[in-house]
Amino acid sequence: MSVILAILSWLFGGLFLALLIFTLLAGRFLPALILLLPVLLLLPPVREVAKNLIGFTLPWWGRLPLVIGSFIAYGYVLLVVASGFEGVYSSPEMKAQHMEIYDAKLAEWPTPYEDVYVDTSYGTVHVIVSGPEDGPPMLLLNAAAMSGWSWLYNVGELNKTYRTYAIDTIGEVGKSELAEPTRYPPDGKAYADYTAEIADALGIEKAYVVGASFGGYMGTSYALHYPERVEKLALLGPMGMTPETAKTALRIMLVQLYPFKPLQTNTVKWALGDDPYVLEETEDWFRIVLTDTVPRESRPVTFTPEQLQSLEVPVLLVIGSRDALTGDPEAVKELANNTPDIQIEVLDSGHLIGVEHAERSNELIMAFFGAD
Repeated sequence: MSVILAILSWLFGGLFLALLIFTLLAGRFLPALILLLPVLLLLPPVREVAKNLIGFTLPWWGRLPLVIGSFIAYGYVLLVVASGFEGVYSSPEMKAQHMEIYDAKLAEWPTPYEDVYVDTSYGTVHVIVSGPEDGPPMLLLNAAAMSGWSWLYNVGELNKTYRTYAIDTIGEVGKSELAEPTRYPPDGKAYADYTAEIADALGIEKAYVVGASFGGYMGTSYALHYPERVEKLALLGPMGMTPETAKTALRIMLVQLYPFKPLQTNTVKWALGDDPYVLEETEDWFRIVLTDTVPRESRPVTFTPEQLQSLEVPVLLVIGSRDALTGDPEAVKELANNTPDIQIEVLDSGHLIGVEHAERSNELIMAFFGAD
């Protein structure tokens, strides 16, 4: 028994020490301080020094709850106490940098637009409204970490027919403001209710819906819970129709918690792809997301075949053959084909399909929605 305890002490003590060093290098000093306790309790040489200083040591059954409690406290501090400015940004300076990029992108918006702010149960939501006032309404739900400006590559064509509403997702980077820093929709049903709130505030009874990445998860959830409010649904590299959802969310979260430059560079290329135009347009924005924003707790989950079989609206699914976030296109198609009325297109693209292949994406969306 004593040999097993010694081996476990070296193993887990070493792991906690490595995590402590890694956390210090990432500049997370308070979480690192918390990790000192399990190192003191577990690592034999450190424990021996502590024993000599205070004159006694705890038995293993006394150390175990303290180690578990320290690890829980460590996670809590990372995800909640260290949540930073306004629940999204780590500092006002980082928010200002993001807003500078946002406004520069809006200056490129290809059609006249107006900024609209609507109140929801989670806070104030910013919406970029453009297109003909009498055009059919279209909700644009952006990829996580991008915000409403990311539709500027598409709205020029979409606004020829549709009145578009590009929504900054609450709890994400952008101009929407949380009412409470750590309270945002926790799951798909809540995001569907939140989207319905926004549509109500905008006076939209029924709309065409386009979602990219996490916005695709939101759009699919909206169609599942409010099918009577969705004309048709277009999804560009959506989360929720891929087994890669959990792994993708975990990788992004880890880089946000430990924003080392080599990890960032690798993750940028992994998430955005290697298309030069996509990187030029989005890398600066995305690096700030990875460096100085707080990972949110609510994450997309993969829809079950039964959920997709219950979708009552026509769906266009566009996936990228080089999309590391959604993964193998064949696996995505296998799951997506549970949807009763679906059209699937595969493009030679990374994750941001609407940016990398804006013209083709617009053609597919306009044709699917039935625009002349």
